[in-house]
Amino acid sequence: MKAEGYRIVAIDQHMQTVATEQKRGWFPVNSRPRPAVSGVRKRMNMLGAVTDDGDRFVALTPNQFNAEVAKHFIERYNKIR
Repeated sequence: MKAEGYRIVAIDQHMQTVATEQKRGWFPVNSRPRPAVSGVRKRMNMLGAVTDDGDRFVALTPNQFNAEVAKHFIERYNKIR
Protein backbone atom coordinates (compact mmCIF):
# COMPACT_ATOMS: atom_id res chain seq x y z
CA MET A 1 0.00 0.00 0.00
CA LYS A 2 2.88 2.35 0.75
CA ALA A 3 4.20 1.89 -2.80
CA GLU A 4 0.79 2.94 -4.13
CA GLY A 5 0.95 6.25 -2.22
CA TYR A 6 -1.23 5.40 0.77
CA ARG A 7 -0.41 6.81 4.20
CA ILE A 8 -0.65 4.23 6.99
CA VAL A 9 -2.25 5.50 10.21
CA ALA A 10 -2.76 3.56 13.46
CA ILE A 11 -5.42 4.86 15.86
CA ASP A 12 -5.79 3.81 19.51
CA GLN A 13 -7.91 4.84 22.50
CA HIS A 14 -6.61 4.97 26.07
CA MET A 15 -8.30 5.78 29.38
CA GLN A 16 -6.21 7.15 32.25
CA THR A 17 -7.54 7.44 35.79
CA VAL A 18 -6.50 10.65 37.52
CA ALA A 19 -5.53 10.06 41.15
CA THR A 20 -7.16 12.01 43.95
CA GLU A 21 -5.16 14.57 45.90
CA GLN A 22 -4.64 13.87 49.60
CA LYS A 23 -4.41 16.81 52.00
CA ARG A 24 -3.66 17.04 55.72
CA GLY A 25 -6.51 17.97 58.04
CA TRP A 26 -6.94 19.09 61.65
CA PHE A 27 -9.32 17.29 64.00
CA PRO A 28 -10.05 17.76 67.73
CA VAL A 29 -8.20 15.50 70.20
CA ASN A 30 -10.02 12.22 70.96
CA SER A 31 -12.34 12.66 67.99
CA ARG A 32 -12.93 10.19 65.17
CA PRO A 33 -11.85 11.97 61.97
CA ARG A 34 -14.21 11.37 59.08
CA PRO A 35 -12.87 13.09 56.01
CA ALA A 36 -15.25 13.39 53.10
CA VAL A 37 -14.45 10.63 50.62
CA SER A 38 -15.79 10.16 47.16
CA GLY A 39 -15.46 6.74 45.56
CA VAL A 40 -15.44 8.33 42.12
CA ARG A 41 -12.21 9.14 40.39
CA LYS A 42 -11.87 11.43 37.44
CA ARG A 43 -10.66 9.91 34.22
CA MET A 44 -9.44 11.14 30.91
CA ASN A 45 -10.02 9.39 27.62
CA MET A 46 -7.42 9.99 24.95
CA LEU A 47 -7.50 9.12 21.30
CA GLY A 48 -4.24 9.12 19.39
CA ALA A 49 -2.94 8.48 15.92
CA VAL A 50 0.55 7.77 14.63
CA THR A 51 1.60 7.47 11.01
CA ASP A 52 4.24 5.36 9.34
CA ASP A 53 6.35 8.49 8.75
CA GLY A 54 6.29 9.58 12.43
CA ASP A 55 3.49 12.15 12.61
CA ARG A 56 1.50 12.01 15.87
CA PHE A 57 -1.79 13.49 17.02
CA VAL A 58 -3.50 13.08 20.43
CA ALA A 59 -6.89 14.43 21.48
CA LEU A 60 -8.93 14.26 24.70
CA THR A 61 -12.31 12.65 24.11
CA PRO A 62 -15.54 12.55 26.12
CA ASN A 63 -16.19 9.65 28.49
CA GLN A 64 -18.30 7.82 25.91
CA PHE A 65 -16.22 6.74 22.94
CA ASN A 66 -18.46 5.94 19.98
CA ALA A 67 -18.57 6.09 16.18
CA GLU A 68 -19.46 9.80 16.18
CA VAL A 69 -16.35 10.64 18.25
CA ALA A 70 -14.18 8.48 15.96
CA LYS A 71 -15.61 10.21 12.87
CA HIS A 72 -14.92 13.67 14.35
CA PHE A 73 -11.37 12.61 15.32
CA ILE A 74 -10.56 11.36 11.82
CA GLU A 75 -11.99 14.52 10.21
CA ARG A 76 -9.98 16.73 12.61
CA TYR A 77 -6.82 14.70 12.03
CA ASN A 78 -7.19 15.11 8.25
CA LYS A 79 -7.53 18.91 8.61
CA ILE A 80 -4.30 19.42 10.60
CA ARG A 81 -1.94 17.41 8.43
